Amino acid sequence: MDIILIGKVLALTLKWACPYKTGNLKSTIISTVSLDGTFTISMGGEKAPYAPYVNEKWISPKWNGKSNPNEKWWENTVRKSLRIFTAENVLVLFKKDGVVENA
Repeated sequence: MDIILIGKVLALTLKWACPYKTGNLKSTIISTVSLDGTFTISMGGEKAPYAPYVNEKWISPKWNGKSNPNEKWWENTVRKSLRIFTAENVLVLFKKDGVVENA
């Protein structure tokens, strides 16, 4: 499986797993491939500036101690997807906060 296809499949998987209220976040998920053969998945931007908060733990007093039902949704989706790619004998690394880890 080539890197372009992996990026497209991963972006589609994230769209499928994306929490949905208005569809704005889902519509911003894209995969781009660089000249060096790596891909980047991005989401959010002007259309969904709240994107990071959908994935993170709720710490604001506003939530009265409730937990975020979507916490780590994209990390969990990516990890599950990468296990499938790895099972297909494709070495893919997951980059989080500037650190490359095995999936």
